[in-house]
Amino acid sequence: MLKAQKDIYSDELNTRIADLIDAEQANAEARQSIDEERAASVKKAATMTAHTLENIRAELTAKKYNRFLEQLELATNRHNLTVNCLAYTRDRLEPCREHAKTERKKASKRFKTLGISLESQRAWGLDNKAAAIQFDHKLLEVASVKAADGVVERCEHLARDLATEIKKTILAVEAAESALSQLASAILK
Repeated sequence: MLKAQKDIYSDELNTRIADLIDAEQANAEARQSIDEERAASVKKAATMTAHTLENIRAELTAKKYNRFLEQLELATNRHNLTVNCLAYTRDRLEPCREHAKTERKKASKRFKTLGISLESQRAWGLDNKAAAIQFDHKLLEVASVKAADGVVERCEHLARDLATEIKKTILAVEAAESALSQLASAILK
């Protein structure tokens, strides 16, 4: 699901996401109020003339059609914004990886001055892969390394989620187009 990511997205992207979510909520509430207005009119139908009911129907139909158009526009905006967020996240991923490498190098240098290195691990010489894992665990105890690796992991996870979300937004746009076509078809009967 598309949501603001304060420490990953730019302020502009976060603002666009917040505005989109607000607009989608407003659209859903407006569509709900149209349904409520219709139900109230049906309840009071005995007190109205046929001409009044026809006017109410025309007014509600126009409101509903406009909200469906807006829903299609919002679904398209969500898709485009999700694509933009994915591109932004992917662009940010490589600098984050470089920062994580730099932090690991700095921590390795500090450890080396303390006599801690890959070669000083218990498993070194017997199982070098195990020694590398042991040393990696030591590096992850350093706050700056852990934080940098965390940002990389969050960006990678977010990129996967956004790629999946793009597929869902395509379906949402198609569903909004279909709902609009169905409403138009019902109106033009």
